[in-house]
Amino acid sequence: MHIKGREAGIVEREEKYDFFLWIPWLKENRHTMITDVQLAVFSNLVGVSIFALIILFHYVAVNNPKRNKEH
Repeated sequence: MHIKGREAGIVEREEKYDFFLWIPWLKENRHTMITDVQLAVFSNLVGVSIFALIILFHYVAVNNPKRNKEH
């Protein structure tokens, strides 16, 4: 179906700037919600990542060579 005129510009602009068009499995199902399992996996990954960054920060802070020379 070919759309002409003003409607064509709106449809073209909407698809052109749609954030999810680069993800292949979301092109067709853009308006579906994520499942509980997907949310749980995502939140666990974020939590583990933040925890790992905190551990890394404390490791670097304790083993800082400049701080060890001062004390």
